[in-house]
Amino acid sequence: MTALTFTNLVALARQLFGKTEAEFDYSLAVGKRDTDSAMAALTNAAYALTNAHLPEVNEATRVADLLQRQDNARALIDATMPEREAMIAAARLKHYAGWSVHSAGPVRYAESDPS
Repeated sequence: MTALTFTNLVALARQLFGKTEAEFDYSLAVGKRDTDSAMAALTNAAYALTNAHLPEVNEATRVADLLQRQDNARALIDATMPEREAMIAAARLKHYAGWSVHSAGPVRYAESDPS
């Protein structure tokens, strides 16, 4: 593996997620796993980072090459598991407001949160 770090992974994931830091953390805290979740953004970021050196996928790309790209991403996800679990645990300790359909939204850190 190259000098890719968890910090790089999270920075790109937050950018791909396209929402606020609080929304990213809330998504982690509640365990969302759909395509519009922080976890999906982390997976997409891992794919982008580990395969950035490869040519763009096109109709000539072989299935074996696509599978290798997925394996590349999975290796980074697996290698950063402890850091990811710690980030999720930290997100669960934070307090959020704006997450309910009855709230003023968007999701944000609650004022009582010491962070």
